[in-house]
Amino acid sequence: MARAEMANGGSLWDRMFRMTERGTTLGREFFAGCTSFLCVSYVLAVNPAILGAAGMDMGAVFTATAVSAIIMTLLLAFYGNVPFAGVSGMGINAFFAYTVVVQMGHSFAFALTAQLIAGLAFLLIAITPMKTMIFDAIPQNIKLAVTAGIGLFITIIGMSSVGIIVSNPGTIVGLGSLHDPNVLIALVGVILIGLTDQAKLIGDDAEKARQRCMTIAAIGTIAGSGFGTSPHIVAVESAAGIAEGGRTGFAALTTGVLFIAALFVAPLLMVIPAAATAPVLIVVGLFMLTAVKGVNFEDISEGIPAFLTIVMMPFGYSIGVGIEWGLVSYVVIKLIAGWHKEISPVMYGLAILFILKEVLV
Repeated sequence: MARAEMANGGSLWDRMFRMTERGTTLGREFFAGCTSFLCVSYVLAVNPAILGAAGMDMGAVFTATAVSAIIMTLLLAFYGNVPFAGVSGMGINAFFAYTVVVQMGHSFAFALTAQLIAGLAFLLIAITPMKTMIFDAIPQNIKLAVTAGIGLFITIIGMSSVGIIVSNPGTIVGLGSLHDPNVLIALVGVILIGLTDQAKLIGDDAEKARQRCMTIAAIGTIAGSGFGTSPHIVAVESAAGIAEGGRTGFAALTTGVLFIAALFVAPLLMVIPAAATAPVLIVVGLFMLTAVKGVNFEDISEGIPAFLTIVMMPFGYSIGVGIEWGLVSYVVIKLIAGWHKEISPVMYGLAILFILKEVLV
């Protein structure tokens, strides 16, 4: 035991993060934290670029993104003791910028206020049994479709930002010129990311860890609204660090410290061109699209709402539109088919709210 504690940097780190108990070492956790940071650091460049479309100052958003990531990741380290990183969500920031601000016409200050309210509501849900009630009420196929739809949406955003796809009056959407250096750089970037990404998600069967992660995500969202950036999530890219052996919060602590260091290289990260960040959006979209494999398309009453959820996000250029079409069509189709018992009261309420929104607004 003494030898194991020495390998883990002494009894202090071992007691704090339970490294020996989880079968890991200080060096392995450090390397895992560095790996996670390298996989999530693109957010520091991509998030300001996306929120810049909402009229926000990109330099200020960079700082806010980094500070919020530091807070959330350190909470995951010390409160959750999990090897995860907390960063701005790539799908959520697209909803913030392109739906709430650009499409709906609200100011980014309005969006940040709405985010604060949503974060407080999320925190209330996270610390009460409400989380189970709401989560169970939404059909699994709709949940998967929302993930896939956001993936398709941000993939299109990434492709259009560098000219891989362009507007075409004859075909609505057309292929950009392959002679454009930005297009070539972005395509090469997608290939390289695809070849080097080896992250594998692992299941977390600890209920306490899940609850703490939800609470921390809510706190991260609240902090983000205060600092001036989009909502935060537990990054799926943390799986890369887990694949490298990360098992405790020390890996998250390492990632958090690297985020602190990143604050001092803001000018370097802010000059990253769209051709460099677009591949990340495309590949993240690809990963999110894999959720479609779990959708039951054989049952038409489940498949059509899922399909509408996915396609209406890019077609309507709005994540909210896709969710509305999916939930409302689910309720309508189930009612027509006579399967009203499969519809939860929460789904009825959401469908009515969305219909009233379209009629009255």
